[in-house]
Amino acid sequence: MKIQNLLAKSFLILYTLSGTNLTAGSYSLNNWDGQSKEDAFGQFRARLENQALPQVPPPQPTQEDTTFNFPIEAVQDSVFLVGAASRTITPVDENGNLWMEPFEDLNHNGKYDPPNPNNPRAYSDPFTDTNGNRKWDGPWFAGFDPINRFQFGGRKTYYYATGVHDDLWARALVLHTNSSKVGFVALDIIGLKSDYVQKIQERAKDLGFTEVIVGSTHNHAGPDTLGIWGPKKIKIFNGLMAYFFGKPLDIKVTDGKDPRLMNYIVQRSVEALREADQTMRPAQAYFVNADPPEKYGSLLLDNRDPIVFDKQIVTMSFKDTEGNTIGTLVNWVPHPADLGTKITQFSSGFPHYIREALEKGNFTVDGKSYQGLGGTVVYFTGATGGCDPGDCIRDESGKLLPKKTYAKLQRESELAASAVLDSLEKASPVSITGLSVFTKRFMVPLTNRTFEEIIQNKLVDGALYVKENNLDQKYIQTETDLVVLESGNRPVAQMATIPGELFPEISVGGYLKDTKDCWIKIDDPNRPGKKRWLKIKAANPGVPTEPVIKDHMTADYKFILGLSQDYLGYIVPKNDFIPAPNIIKWGKDCCGNKNPLQHYHEALSVGPEMGPSVANAVIGLLSKYAAAKTPCTPSSTPFVPNPIAPAKVFGPEP
Repeated sequence: MKIQNLLAKSFLILYTLSGTNLTAGSYSLNNWDGQSKEDAFGQFRARLENQALPQVPPPQPTQEDTTFNFPIEAVQDSVFLVGAASRTITPVDENGNLWMEPFEDLNHNGKYDPPNPNNPRAYSDPFTDTNGNRKWDGPWFAGFDPINRFQFGGRKTYYYATGVHDDLWARALVLHTNSSKVGFVALDIIGLKSDYVQKIQERAKDLGFTEVIVGSTHNHAGPDTLGIWGPKKIKIFNGLMAYFFGKPLDIKVTDGKDPRLMNYIVQRSVEALREADQTMRPAQAYFVNADPPEKYGSLLLDNRDPIVFDKQIVTMSFKDTEGNTIGTLVNWVPHPADLGTKITQFSSGFPHYIREALEKGNFTVDGKSYQGLGGTVVYFTGATGGCDPGDCIRDESGKLLPKKTYAKLQRESELAASAVLDSLEKASPVSITGLSVFTKRFMVPLTNRTFEEIIQNKLVDGALYVKENNLDQKYIQTETDLVVLESGNRPVAQMATIPGELFPEISVGGYLKDTKDCWIKIDDPNRPGKKRWLKIKAANPGVPTEPVIKDHMTADYKFILGLSQDYLGYIVPKNDFIPAPNIIKWGKDCCGNKNPLQHYHEALSVGPEMGPSVANAVIGLLSKYAAAKTPCTPSSTPFVPNPIAPAKVFGPEP
C-alpha cells in the first residue's frame, strides 16, 4: 500500500507539473545545441559582453508601411492633437508561413526535436542556423508549460505554434498638446523587458516625444518574447526532491526568443508610432468608466483570495472635428489566458475580440445591436494579478458556452464592449488643454533566486545591481510613469504604468487583514450553488499594507497600465507574500495550503518589496504632480544596464 501511495503521489506531481508555468525555477547555462562546453561558454560570454552576433534582417516593409504626409503644419496651433495607427507583428512570411529556421525531420514526427545533452542517442534534428546564435529559432509559445514540453528522460520538448488564428499587433496612439507629446504602444505579447522598450523609444527619438509608453497585453497565445519558454529538460528524481524537500529545481532551458522577431517587434512598433504621429489631427476626448455586465455570467474570476477585482473598464476615445473616431484606449484586467494549454495557433486572444467589437460592432447583447466606433482601438491590461476571465459565459439564448474556445472569448469580449459602447453613448466631449508626464526609476531588492539566475544567464536581458555597503544583496532597476490629461486646471485622467502584473489589492484595496481566523465558508461566486473556503487571514498579519494607488488618484478616470515599460512578474501584497522554494513546492503560510494557488505567484515575483516599491513610486509621482500642477520633462536618457559585470554598484540609497 505504501508503494501504491508513493506512485500515486508521483503521478500527482507529474500532473501538477503539466500546468506549471516555468517562469521560475533554478535555470542554468546548458549545452542544448550540441556544441562543446567551450563553445557554449564562449557563446554565453559573447552575450555578456554584448558582442554583436550575425542576425537575419527583418523582412522588407510591405505596402501597409506607406509613409503618410499629413499636412500637420495646418493644425500646429491646435491645443490637442491625436493620431493612431497599427502594424501586425505576426511572425509570418509573405506566404503566411510562420518564421522558423529550416530543420531536417529525422524521425518524421513533423516537429523539431532539439538535442538532448544527457542522451546523445535521442533524436536531434539538424537545422540551419541562419542568424548564427547556435540555437534553433522557431515560434515558441509563451505563458504555458504543458507536460509535453518537459524531458523526463525523453524527447518531448516542443511547444511551438503551427499556424495563425488571428494576427498579433503593435497598436499606437499619440497625444500631443502645445507642451508635451506622449506615444502609447500596446503589443500582443506576453511581456517586454525594458531593454527592448528602450530600443523602441530610441528609434522614435527624432519624433520629439516627451515619453513613449510601451505595454504588453500579456497574451498567452503569442510568441516567447522574454526567453524563458524555449525547450526545457527536468529529471523526474530532481522534480520529486524539489517537491518533497524543497530542493533547488535544476531546469535546463534554451532561450525561446527569436532575434529576428524581437527586431521586427521593435521595427513595427516604431512604424506604428510614426504613422500615428504623422496623421495627428485636432480632437476632442470622451472618457468613461464602464462596469462589465453580469447577466450572462461573471466576466472576471479571482484565483487567489481575497476576492477583489479592479473591475471597471476605463476608456478614453478621441474624435476629430468631423466626428470620426481617431483612436480609443481601453484598460481592463483579465489575463488573456483562457484558451488554455492546447492551442496550436498564434492568437491575440480576447484583446483581439474586444478591439474588433469596439471598432466594427456587428454583434448583439441582450437584444440590442451594436455599431462600432471605427478608428484604432489600443488595449492595455490593468491590475491583472490573480485575475482571469470568468468560467461560465452564456450566449444570447442563455446557453453555456464551452470553456477554452474562441466562441467564449468572442462572447465575453462583446459583453465587455457593450458596456463601453453604452457608456460612450452618454459621454460628453472633454477639451484637453494639458498633458503632464512624470517618470520615476527605482531599485527593488531581488530575493527570488530564479530571477537572478535568469538574468545572469542572459535568458532575459537586464542587469543586477548591488549597494556599495552590501554587495550580497542584489537589486533590479525598473520604472513607473505618470501621464495626466488635463482640462483647464483639472486632471481628467491619470495613467500610471506598472512594470508587471499588479495585484488588485494594491490598486483598489481590500487587503487581507484578519489576525485570528484563517478561513470562512462562503457561497462560491464563480460556481453558483456551491460553497468554498475563503482565506481571510494574511500570511504576515503584522506587516503594513501598501498604500492603495487609486485612493491617491484625483482624476475621475484612473488608468493602471500594467506590464508597461518593463516586465518583472507578479506584484504581490507584502503582507501576504510567502517566498516559494521553487515552482513545484510553493510557499506555505500560517493557514496552510487549502488552496494550492494561494502562494503560487510568489515563485514568479522579484520579491516582497516589489509591491511597496511600485505603490510608493506611483504615489510619489502623484504627489509630485499635485505639487507642480505643470507639465515636466522626465529624465532624458533611460538607464543603460552594464551587461558585462554581474552586478553594478550604486550609492548607499537605492
